[in-house]
Amino acid sequence: MKLVRNKLEKIYTGLKIAESALLSKTPTDPKIALSAILDRRFSKPSAHKESIDSLIFMEREDFESLKKREEVMINNRLAAYIYKVRLARGLVLFVHGINSYSDDYYAIIQDYFVRNGYDVFALDLSSSGRSKGIGVTSLSDGTKDVAEAVEYIRKRRDLKNLPLYMVGHSWGAYSVAASLNYVKDIKAIACLSGFDTPLNEMISFPSKYIGVLSEITAEPLKNALKERSDKDYNLSAITGINKAKKTKVIIIQGGKDETVRPNKGSIYSCEKMIKRKHMTMFLKDKGHADIFLSPQSIEYLKKVNELKNELKKQYGPKINKIPKEALDGFISSFDKRMTSVVDESIFQKIIELFN
Repeated sequence: MKLVRNKLEKIYTGLKIAESALLSKTPTDPKIALSAILDRRFSKPSAHKESIDSLIFMEREDFESLKKREEVMINNRLAAYIYKVRLARGLVLFVHGINSYSDDYYAIIQDYFVRNGYDVFALDLSSSGRSKGIGVTSLSDGTKDVAEAVEYIRKRRDLKNLPLYMVGHSWGAYSVAASLNYVKDIKAIACLSGFDTPLNEMISFPSKYIGVLSEITAEPLKNALKERSDKDYNLSAITGINKAKKTKVIIIQGGKDETVRPNKGSIYSCEKMIKRKHMTMFLKDKGHADIFLSPQSIEYLKKVNELKNELKKQYGPKINKIPKEALDGFISSFDKRMTSVVDESIFQKIIELFN
């Protein structure tokens, strides 16, 4: 069998296996499905920079506030980046989503906190960005990454006395909230588009594409996930939030999110299980990837994405396959400062919570 090297091809292969099983009415091997989803590099800076997508948003190198930083490697495996300001109001540990890393369009969020007087500690999760690893045993591995980052921070003389806040999106939001099962004395967390447990998210997300297959395989999927991981394979974000009674919490969810859906699998959908005071922002017109962008940026992106899709259709997704004239024309047709504006209404609420 041909070795699958490309991460997108590997995901596609896993979904095709599941789709074929559904059509043939034969049982799907959950171990194969989990391997397709989890046993891969989730992101790599060099691969990202080769794609058209890297041209759409402002990224780390585009922000003056993020030019100067300290790069560290935690326990010889997790890459992290420290941005410092004068007289910091606190330290924000920021955690990205799956298939991304700290330096891509998530730099928009890090820039916001630096400009508003916070030191930022941006973490690349396992198998992402410049961190090591080829896959994870479960998405709950992200919670252990966050716990390692917190331990590192608290050993640093220059960081340990700052009020510590955590902000995450998607997998990062889950990892931040569920890490509260391990870590203590976090002042506040902000969860944007987070899911409650790895199992619920893996069941919920594929059902959009392959219908009842996800329901049929729920129990075998659980057993397969349990077999390949440790006792915390399905750690709950809600459980973590309930344990950390002194940590302030804000949950932010988009009504049009089709990845972490508001009515199934998300932290927001499990809100009734939260047994302590917290804040919630439900943004009915926001999706998953754009939840932290301003309405103006979201509207502007519609045109940019149309142009991008036309270019990809003609030449493919890689920059080096696009003729220089066509690529230059695409780049000059929009202003990426317009695609990269944070939603102030969200982040002002987060900073109010911090304060």
